Amino acid sequence: NQTREIALKEYKFEFEHFTNQRLSHFQNELNILKSLKHENIIGFLGYNLNVRNKELKFAFEYCHDGNLFNLIHPINQQIQYEYNDILKIALDVAKG
Repeated sequence: NQTREIALKEYKFEFEHFTNQRLSHFQNELNILKSLKHENIIGFLGYNLNVRNKELKFAFEYCHDGNLFNLIHPINQQIQYEYNDILKIALDVAKG
């Protein structure tokens, strides 16, 4: 029995946006996320739709190193990246 950390995210629908068409679009996007397998993409584990509360919850692999946004924009710090570092980040994103 193996334990692993996961990241949970939650999306709450506004009443007027909770339509069959919108749910269908979300389901299509979630199925695409499920199919993506790449070392540069955090793994999507699954989702739960609570119709009564109009909530959609997502489960992803947990990334201990944080996310790309926080790497590029650290809190309370100004970082000057070298050109080669920027190029490497851009290439890694493109590969993903």
